Amino acid sequence: MLGFTTGMDGSTAKRNQTLGLQVMEAALLGSGHTPKQDFEDVAAFKAYFATKGTILIDATEQRTQRPVDADYQKAIGPPMRYSGKKKRIR
Repeated sequence: MLGFTTGMDGSTAKRNQTLGLQVMEAALLGSGHTPKQDFEDVAAFKAYFATKGTILIDATEQRTQRPVDADYQKAIGPPMRYSGKKKRIR
């Protein structure tokens, strides 16, 4: 999809994306603007963000526990709780 949306071969698009992310990380590290990602505990998390303004969280790819039983998956329906691409082998 990355290749399609950028109008280039998929592997080339991925290489360019990886390079761009490396450049961005180096720039953020050099300027001291890297986001904090690890906290010792909840109190450290709260203390860190108490001094910050609005917080945006990208939660588009959160892991979720999916039911194993195919019939149960069908019964619960949306929101998507399982991959619709997986088919049962008969």
